[in-house]
Formats: sequence, structure tokens, C-alpha cells
Amino acid sequence: MKNSILEKTRKSLSSLFSGTKRALIYEGPLILTDSGKNIDIYAFIFDDMFLMTKIKKDAKKKASHFERLSAQTHTPPVPRRRDGMMFHVYKQPIPLDRLDVVEVNSRQAQASGMKYAFVMMHTSRYQQILSVYTVMTPNEHSKQTWIKELNKARKTRLDQMRESHHEERRTKDRKKTL
Repeated sequence: MKNSILEKTRKSLSSLFSGTKRALIYEGPLILTDSGKNIDIYAFIFDDMFLMTKIKKDAKKKASHFERLSAQTHTPPVPRRRDGMMFHVYKQPIPLDRLDVVEVNSRQAQASGMKYAFVMMHTSRYQQILSVYTVMTPNEHSKQTWIKELNKARKTRLDQMRESHHEERRTKDRKKTL
């Protein structure tokens, strides 16, 4: 039973990327606070979703990949399998039209001990909060870049969806008049 569930999950996740015209907008390391623990993740902003992954490392690799990448101020290169790295989906992908981003201000960050943090909320189509994620970046510049890229990608996605909806309505109206 467990193996069949795992196989179905693998198939559904592999279909997530096959045959799509998905574009990568931004990527990089983040620290996710999950159940009081800080977890190194590698996140991707695509043109339609946000994806959190964990990097599986070779047993030979001892230093945290995040520690090496966080020392850089620009977007780091994508870790590759040849470097002993593989990505595994950590959390369910979040459609950008269902994602809200809230910046944690410096006073809140100091009080909680979470420097350079922001919060992401995954909402349903009925505006119910499905999950809340608190993530941290290595520095203020990185935090602002993530927030800017998430908000920009989200706005673009919502605009595309609105345009698509209007186009569908125009097509229906034309068919009615014929």
C-alpha cells in the first residue's frame, strides 16, 4: 500500500514538469521554519507556482550547501546532480495566484529572533488559509529580492489569468452572436 502511494506521488510530481511551458523566474536557498526547526531548502519561483525543495547531498559532502550559498549576495548557481546534489519536493507546490507574501518588519524579527524573515500564506480559492510558511534569507538584500520577485511573479500570473478569462468571455460572446 505504502509503495503504491509513493509511486502515485512520484508520477503526479513528475507530471508537474513534463510537457509544460513553465518558465523559471527566480531561485535560491532559503531557511524554512517548520515546527520550530530551521530547515535548509532550495526554492524556485516559476511563472505559475512557487516550489520548495530539499537538496539531497552525497554522504561525502559535509558542509551545508546553504552555508556555502548564503555567503554570496547574488543568486547562486543551481546545484547540479553532478555536484552530488538532487532536488526533492519538500512541500506541495503553491500556485502563485494562491500565494500572499507578508514582510516581517525589523521589530517583529528582533522579537522573534528571526532576522531577514518573511511569511508566505497559501490560500484556497475561497480565501481560506491552507498553510503558512515562515522563511528566512541570509541577508536583507536577499529578503527584499525574494519578496520583490514573488510579488512581481504573482502580479504577472494574476494579469495573465484575468486576460485569459476576458478572452474566453469574448470568444463565448462571439459564438452566441453567430
